[in-house]
Amino acid sequence: MLFSLGASGCQSGAAPETSETTAPLTVTHTFDFASQMPSRLAIMYSMSWFGLPSTEPSNPVPDPSYMNWGASSTCSGVSAGTITAPNPASCTTDYTGADERNISSRYRPLAGIYSAWGRTPEALRRIDLMLSNVRRSCDAGARLDAWSVQLSGLIKSSLHSASPSSSEEVNYQTLLHFLSEADAAGMSNVIMPGEDASWYFHFPGAVGLSCTVNQAHCPAALDALASDIVDMLGIV
Repeated sequence: MLFSLGASGCQSGAAPETSETTAPLTVTHTFDFASQMPSRLAIMYSMSWFGLPSTEPSNPVPDPSYMNWGASSTCSGVSAGTITAPNPASCTTDYTGADERNISSRYRPLAGIYSAWGRTPEALRRIDLMLSNVRRSCDAGARLDAWSVQLSGLIKSSLHSASPSSSEEVNYQTLLHFLSEADAAGMSNVIMPGEDASWYFHFPGAVGLSCTVNQAHCPAALDALASDIVDMLGIV
């Protein structure tokens, strides 16, 4: 994710400058972006809000919940006559001849539902499958140049908290395991941390921030976001 910050102003009590000049100005660049930028750049930006809890027999290391696999309370997605989204936690894991393992999605992953946490061999193989779409010297046929994992903040992840929030921790762990799997495959400079910059403003209470007066201009959220940017630079 790219951030651009800028500010301008006059010192207190100083008179504004009124003179103008048309003399040429030479600016010396220490980094020529145009010469470094490749002719094409395709980046996959992915969300990792998916888990498999203890009720899911396919996952030996249970996650806290199904997370975004399940957004309602019923297997069919129909509650009190209202069509919502199916929740696999309300579906049977046994074959009955009817629909099972429904998820909160119009489409279903061809390889099945999975844990994004990267804590099991199966979860790591899923990351490897995703990384197979990234170009490398032995496979120029892949279509992506880099993979960016979206983070939902870091101040409540295990990077800073002894009791991490699952909403932040799942994305943080996914990023770490993407980096480790890429390193194991000899793929350098292909994993990019991303950030949902609106996370702290939409869910300030969930991360212990007080933004009740003016949530859109919350200094604490801006400080947390700035801290995350520094952390992301350190992670990679």
